[in-house]
Amino acid sequence: MQSWEIKDPVHGYIELYKPEIDIVDSPQFQRLRRLRQLSAAFLTYPGAEHTRFHHSLGVLHIAGKIAQRLQNSGLITEEEMQKLRLGGLLHDIGHGPFSHLFEEVLQKRDLNHEQMTTRIIKETTIADILREHGLDPEEMSTLSIGQHENKKPYMNQIIAGQFSADVLDYLPRDSYFTGVEYGKVDIDRLIRS
Repeated sequence: MQSWEIKDPVHGYIELYKPEIDIVDSPQFQRLRRLRQLSAAFLTYPGAEHTRFHHSLGVLHIAGKIAQRLQNSGLITEEEMQKLRLGGLLHDIGHGPFSHLFEEVLQKRDLNHEQMTTRIIKETTIADILREHGLDPEEMSTLSIGQHENKKPYMNQIIAGQFSADVLDYLPRDSYFTGVEYGKVDIDRLIRS
């Protein structure tokens, strides 16, 4: 399968495959470039300019590392590994401006960012891209928020659990860009354990 590499300041090189590139190139994903990961924290921490775009690529990378370990152990298939990577990539696509502050606006409409994530995945060009690559938008929307009905519950935990790819990216990423000393995680050691 054709792949591309991008350079990330936190994880080094991140390999992306055709379905992932197609999603990254979509307008829905590109909008994440304009959403700061830490909302207005840049006012106190001037380096905190990183975005949901950066974070989502990092989550894809970590989910992929975890999935590769599981595949090497015979616990998941290559197709499930691809789904986990995409679930990580899409997990934050429903966030709005000012991050969790936007939740208050959504709550007035009985919505939250996870519901927005599922809507964006199922009702935009993201759905078309997933179908082009033989993937079900409904399945990917539930996996991306960690609520997929699967006989392998650890697949949800990789995306939205206590030590999820989400957490394992934002801890070191937020630490790196704010310049604070917390959040240092030995990701490879955790994955091997």
